Amino acid sequence: MHEVLLTLARMTAPYTPFLADNIYTNLKMDKDPESVHLDRYPEMGDKEKSLRDVDLENRMAIAQKVVSISHSLRNDSNIRVRQPLSRVIVFVDNSQDASSLKMMSDIICEELNVKTMELVDNPDDLVQKSVKPNFKLLGPKVGKLMGKIAPIIASFGDEQIQNLERTGFERISLEGQEFKIALDDVEIRKDAKQGLAVYSDSDLTIAMDLNLTDELIDEGLARELINRIQNMRKESGLAVTDRIELYFENIPDRINRAIVNKNEYIKNETLTVNLLEKKDDNLSIKEISISDDSFFIGLRKQNNAK
Repeated sequence: MHEVLLTLARMTAPYTPFLADNIYTNLKMDKDPESVHLDRYPEMGDKEKSLRDVDLENRMAIAQKVVSISHSLRNDSNIRVRQPLSRVIVFVDNSQDASSLKMMSDIICEELNVKTMELVDNPDDLVQKSVKPNFKLLGPKVGKLMGKIAPIIASFGDEQIQNLERTGFERISLEGQEFKIALDDVEIRKDAKQGLAVYSDSDLTIAMDLNLTDELIDEGLARELINRIQNMRKESGLAVTDRIELYFENIPDRINRAIVNKNEYIKNETLTVNLLEKKDDNLSIKEISISDDSFFIGLRKQNNAK
């Protein structure tokens, strides 16, 4: 840490001269120059290169990519990070990345607020495929039968689609004729399966499971409530160790359920020792909102109770 901070001070000296010099003068050794501005700018030498952990860098790079894309999927689905989800499902096309993701799974789950990360061997497990004719290419081949062939192609099941992708063609019979439907004659669509938000490219597929159980909903509401209470603590000028008492008024049913089911969790996170049944003049009252619900929270320091 000492070396990291000194190096950081040297690197940032041209941009934050006073802060960098303050850090440097508090940490430098007797043999070092008096000021950071008299020292040399850091260079990557053989010693520094030998300290690189390329495997760790690669593991972190794939983890950051998964986290960044998954957050985008959350945003597109309008699900806040405070709302926990059951799982994120990932497909990668090489065993090294898969091994890296397994090693980083705890960090990824914590960053995404999901319970588990699952790796799958086939990206098709995450999408629902469908086929529609490419009328521009297929029309000249089948002529007037296009109107009858189109619904047959649209009804292709998983087995036929897989065969089409594997061999490059699929045969169909109509009115005594056999037609060879090539891969270019159709468009294969990939839609997320029910309850999943999916991102896919050539070597990575990520799916966020958006199905919310009552348990997950209660935890998400509890996290939102904790955030509002912590903001009230800060606005009231309380120390981080101060114990408090809370009073709730006009609580919506779904939030009341979360308070009941996640009572100990909320109390522990906010240092709440008691939930009051009656309002009094010592409470600091504030109206807050969670999603579309508005209600009142009263807060006071514990030693103000009497």
